[in-house]
Amino acid sequence: MRALLASLAFLIAVPATAGGYAEAINPRPMPFVRATRSPFVFPATATPQQFMIHQPDTSALGAATYRAYNPCAHADVRIMTVSPQAPVVTQATDYPGVLKVTSKTEVIDRLSGVRFGRGAETLGSASNPIGGSDRIVSIMLVPVPGYPADLTGVTCEFELLYGTGS
Repeated sequence: MRALLASLAFLIAVPATAGGYAEAINPRPMPFVRATRSPFVFPATATPQQFMIHQPDTSALGAATYRAYNPCAHADVRIMTVSPQAPVVTQATDYPGVLKVTSKTEVIDRLSGVRFGRGAETLGSASNPIGGSDRIVSIMLVPVPGYPADLTGVTCEFELLYGTGS
């Protein structure tokens, strides 16, 4: 009897949708909506590098996410937001909206941050330790598990789009 009452309570609590009760239990994720026209592109190498980007205002769109794309078949990418450890000094790059940070910051290593294999992935935005719209990221290439580890001289143009959804 208790099982029957629990089932009835569930059916009453979950509204019917066009896709049935399964859709109410497993809602479809919102598609990714970009907040910028073009991605931020980072020249990732085996040596960690730090870059500054200016995140656009997404308050009208809601929570912020990133869609990352790693085009390299022979290397994975690790990336994380880092804090400055000295006044921030930057220099221009050939990549629109991306400045190279030349002052001391935290630095990613082969075991920290988020790892991206080849292809596109979406993830939520971590809190920004420096606040505001400017964000410093540290990025590096790491070997694909099971493949040769020598990435000397390899540069991979890792792309990061800012927006909402998944």
